[in-house]
Amino acid sequence: MDTLFRPPDGAWQRLAPRAAPARALGAALGTLLWAVPAFVATWLFARTWLPWAPWVVGGVGLAWLAWRTIRGWRWARAFGFVERESDLLITSGLWSRSLVAIPYSRMQSVQVRSGPIERFWGLARVSLVTASIETSATIPGLEATTATGLRNRLIEAGEAQALAL
Repeated sequence: MDTLFRPPDGAWQRLAPRAAPARALGAALGTLLWAVPAFVATWLFARTWLPWAPWVVGGVGLAWLAWRTIRGWRWARAFGFVERESDLLITSGLWSRSLVAIPYSRMQSVQVRSGPIERFWGLARVSLVTASIETSATIPGLEATTATGLRNRLIEAGEAQALAL
């Protein structure tokens, strides 16, 4: 079954080593944004008639925080891409794996983005928009120089293989 998600030729390029801690940090911050207010609200409003409720909410929040942090590390390791002669293959997913092939001739635009957590870690993501809604894709967690090089190569390959209108 694993052969479904391997490229027929070439080796997968993985995300930057800093992508895993950046993803884990983003997941942790996202979890803390709801877990801390939920704990405080439960402590203030529910502890009089359910004295154990704040501790249950806090325990669930900590368990979810641990799960999302560990999952962030594993998610980054499961992501890969390979540039081939006529297309770009992207694989991702932990439980539900996917493999997307994007022909260079179908690319309409290439975007490079970087949010605050990504900039802190020196990372960027490259997004591809294609003629089909189903095959647009993003490669996150690339070092800035790698993202710039990938963007330039994808634009060049797209222009070289563009379909005549």
